[in-house]
Amino acid sequence: MIARRCDLSNYSIGGYKIAVRARSSKTLVVEGRDDRSVLQRIFLEAISGPPVGNQVRVDSSDIVKDSTLSKMGARDRVVRIIEVCRPPGGKLKGLKDREWDYFCTDNLLEISGEGGSEDIFVTRGHSIENYFFDSFLCCDFLKRKFSSIITSGFIVDVGENFLKIIDFSFAYSMTCKRLELIDRLDRLISPSHIEFQGEFCLSDSFRSAMLSRNIGASEVEKFYVEFASINAQFSVQDSTPQCRRWWSHGHLGEDALWACVGRVARLHGVNEKDAEAICHGFREEKHQSSAHMMAINFKEEYSPLERVIEWALD
Repeated sequence: MIARRCDLSNYSIGGYKIAVRARSSKTLVVEGRDDRSVLQRIFLEAISGPPVGNQVRVDSSDIVKDSTLSKMGARDRVVRIIEVCRPPGGKLKGLKDREWDYFCTDNLLEISGEGGSEDIFVTRGHSIENYFFDSFLCCDFLKRKFSSIITSGFIVDVGENFLKIIDFSFAYSMTCKRLELIDRLDRLISPSHIEFQGEFCLSDSFRSAMLSRNIGASEVEKFYVEFASINAQFSVQDSTPQCRRWWSHGHLGEDALWACVGRVARLHGVNEKDAEAICHGFREEKHQSSAHMMAINFKEEYSPLERVIEWALD
């Protein structure tokens, strides 16, 4: 039997510094376990040379348990761990979410700049989930997981309307951001909250869903007004749907994307329970499937992951 490494160790920040320096491999620190699983899968594939899975250890920032990190979010934890534990020779680097650095959520325009550093890579868009906002990745998962209940016409419809799905996810993300409702609306939106008549829009039923989260009636009305305003705002700007893909909020954008896909499923005769499963179910499997397809169909747009691989091979 081949033994598999299952390192569940936790470290103080001083202990982690010692552990990193003792390793023969390089170490990449990422924010969370989703990021870790994506990178681990990509590192098993030959992309810019041989697979680098044996050259790089990927650690989630939460394995470092230390009072100096206790009040930090995951992104700041990555930066602090690299600052404190950095060994000589470039053996330790980090990958953090860009979030909305270099993007103005008021005028919906990008700001020039990279935001990274010598030791910190930064995701291309808001977070790791944005790499999955791709019709090929989504439709591949649907065909694998739901082949018994979907039709080829449904798959075609998702692909043909995917840019509209991205637009909806972006507007939903920006509205949540502007009204400071990101945490309160997490995992809320469902196919029943969306209408599709050439464009995706919020149905009246989403008002009741927001009220169920103890959001006041006046805030609910503001949400609908702001959502419409954002749609109008980016419809007259030069920003592309691809830009909107990268600047949607990772988690909320993903919620909205799969809610739209679930709505398309309902239009193709999928029952409500299965449409809800398409929307809210199998989150880990969705990410694993997307990471797998990204790895075997690696593209330039997955920046800076190609630079992470180059560092691993160096």
